Amino acid sequence: MKQYTLLLLLFTFAFYVTAQKELTTFDTIQNHLMQGYKLRFWINYEICYFDGSPPPGVNAWGGGELDTWTINNAEKHIQSNQGKLIFNYQSESGGYVWDLVSLNIYANTSVVLNAGDFSAPDPNQQIQYTEQVICTLSKGVKVFIQRPPKSTKPLNGYEDMMQVIGNGGLVRTVFPVSKNLIIGLPVSTFEAFHEADIGPNRTGFSTSYYTYDDKRYVDKSIIACHVYQAGYALIQYTVLDGTSLKSKKNNNYNITNGLLFEM
Repeated sequence: MKQYTLLLLLFTFAFYVTAQKELTTFDTIQNHLMQGYKLRFWINYEICYFDGSPPPGVNAWGGGELDTWTINNAEKHIQSNQGKLIFNYQSESGGYVWDLVSLNIYANTSVVLNAGDFSAPDPNQQIQYTEQVICTLSKGVKVFIQRPPKSTKPLNGYEDMMQVIGNGGLVRTVFPVSKNLIIGLPVSTFEAFHEADIGPNRTGFSTSYYTYDDKRYVDKSIIACHVYQAGYALIQYTVLDGTSLKSKKNNNYNITNGLLFEM
């Protein structure tokens, strides 16, 4: 009996650790994002180009989630940015830094990971370090399904979304805001207004992240969304100077073809 139980546990464990499906092409990654799937990536620095040097590179791994993402249809480019404030464990003086990661997937199967630590609170005061890792999709970098939606059929409008949220569920959104730009993000922290004296019924949520350019200058991006019961959504995509917080770009979109998925 003990032997049977052990075999059953081993089989169950083996099934669990191999259950994450890998997506091996740009098109399959894009299609799964468009259908509400939550994805994550894994990267092996050792078999990638590291800061311009060919492999073997640094013997290290990295990874993260494609939680908020954008798809640029014109450039065939998927980007997901993440970052957080962390203790500067790589410096003897300590302190805190903004730890930033940008994952970029291209249709030619190349993947570029840009990462760096920047001073806090002003990320443009001092650069602690930056690195660039370039790999090939499904070799040095792998993308997996972390969590599928409960159905690839989108929710049927605002009322369905509110019912899911009201019962403790999670909703992911996909907004084709223009011909060449698609934005995806979860409804995490939110606020819903259903009071006639403050305007139409709507639910608002947002996300923000830092990015840096080729000159390693850091800016702050904010994506703010309002989904209206009347059947449309207003999306505001703002880029602020990372130091002064002055607006550098502000695009507003009014769309009726947003997609809502229950997770």
